[in-house]
Amino acid sequence: MTALVQLYGKMETMANKAGSQAPFIIVFGGDAYLNKRTGRDLIRRALHDRPDAERIDLDATGCDQYAFDEAVSPSLLADVAVVVVDNLQNADDKLGESMVRYCRQACADPGASSIVICRHEGGVKGKRLLDQLVKAGACKETVADLKKPEAKLNFVLQIFEGEHRRVEPLAAQQLVAVLGERTGEMAAMCSQLCFDFDDDPITLDLVNRYLTSNPQVTGFSVADKAIAGRTAEAIIAMRSAVEQGTDPIALIGALAMKLRTIAKASASQGRHHHAGPGENEPVGAEKRHETAFGLDLGGTRAVHPHARLGGRTEQNQRGRPRIRAGEVHRTDQPQRKGLTAPENGALRRGDHGRVPAEHA
Repeated sequence: MTALVQLYGKMETMANKAGSQAPFIIVFGGDAYLNKRTGRDLIRRALHDRPDAERIDLDATGCDQYAFDEAVSPSLLADVAVVVVDNLQNADDKLGESMVRYCRQACADPGASSIVICRHEGGVKGKRLLDQLVKAGACKETVADLKKPEAKLNFVLQIFEGEHRRVEPLAAQQLVAVLGERTGEMAAMCSQLCFDFDDDPITLDLVNRYLTSNPQVTGFSVADKAIAGRTAEAIIAMRSAVEQGTDPIALIGALAMKLRTIAKASASQGRHHHAGPGENEPVGAEKRHETAFGLDLGGTRAVHPHARLGGRTEQNQRGRPRIRAGEVHRTDQPQRKGLTAPENGALRRGDHGRVPAEHA
């Protein structure tokens, strides 16, 4: 067990050493997640050693020799570059010849050459090109394969050791049993546990809080955890949902639905709390429209809140001012001095404030 942990640590040390010395590096085979992680470490190291370098990404599946030659040549932005070539096993013959030629040139003068980092997924495909590049001076980094349960278990232990934390054997075995087929998710879970909990060692109980045999996670379960304030669990559930193929838009929709429900419930409780005596009585649709528009359709007409009745005010059943049709004067509207509107609709001067006799 300790030997395997030391092996992974040695692999990372070799990657850092290769990134600082070799101008042409090949990351070969192994676990897909570890292959990508090793490539990322090498790229980060190369950019650290060459801060003025430009990063250029190529894919050997659709790349030709001219694109590669242009990438490793000086440009207006930088004299050197860090060129990342994915899927080396898919390179055609012309591209392979150009890469072998540049590998010889770069190894002869590494200080003035661009750095090339290639990723090969493993297997026998592209083996001829791989052998030619190694013979030309390329550095080959073989990535560990995590097919055996013991290798996966020791990978988990290595992650906790890198975080300067300990983990109970049963907790590590539980992580491997549930997430062993998804190395990236297993590594993310280990890092999340170290970030969320200060316990040392990490116990099986803590692991089981995040793992329930990894069932199908829905957007609603993610939203429930987020609304409840269980942020760490919500993040883990979100990652699991995305890994299981859930559309991120569906997760956002579920969260928005929960928030709308909470907002509606809060608004309803607020209205009930501030309601006065007698205002909780159910009213029909007509009454609701009357209240909204200031009308009383049951008797005579009412009423804008600023209406007045020729100096007198009557009260309707709800205690609101009520006047008859044709007697409404809006006090919130400016009136021209000296003008009033009699029953026949004609305007006369000097009648301001007068009320017809039949209404007095």
